[in-house]
Amino acid sequence: MLRPSGWTSGDAAGLPITPFLVKAAEADSGEIRHALRVTFRDAVLSNGFVWPARHGAGGSSGSIPFGSVLRLRADFVIPANWTPQAKAIARAAKRYGLYVADIGSDFYVQGEPNVAWNEQTFRDLGHIPLSAMEFVDMGAVTGDPRFDAGSMAASW
Repeated sequence: MLRPSGWTSGDAAGLPITPFLVKAAEADSGEIRHALRVTFRDAVLSNGFVWPARHGAGGSSGSIPFGSVLRLRADFVIPANWTPQAKAIARAAKRYGLYVADIGSDFYVQGEPNVAWNEQTFRDLGHIPLSAMEFVDMGAVTGDPRFDAGSMAASW
């Protein structure tokens, strides 16, 4: 179950944190099999929210609501000189997407605290322009009569 609408959590969107964190071991393996959490600066974020977020924050009138799901466009070419960790994260962003979870640095994919992270990984990801992202239309999910706005689990 999700938190009640209007409630925040450890992040501004009120989303669960742990399921969306990327782990260094996953990135090192070359394959991440889940969606990730991402932050953007306040100026590009709306202070509103969409499902599955439970809360919005900030003082901006930007255009990206908390809870939005972004996906790295399929035509984005992942640079060959990026770290293996950055390449794995970019592939996960293409396949599973990124949930806008909090205010922070632009396109900051949040990972578990771990000394195994290569510092270059997040610098590499910082070179992805917002224009390389696309919004995922969740209408097919949220518009289905079986949809439960209080859960992230499909009931069908």
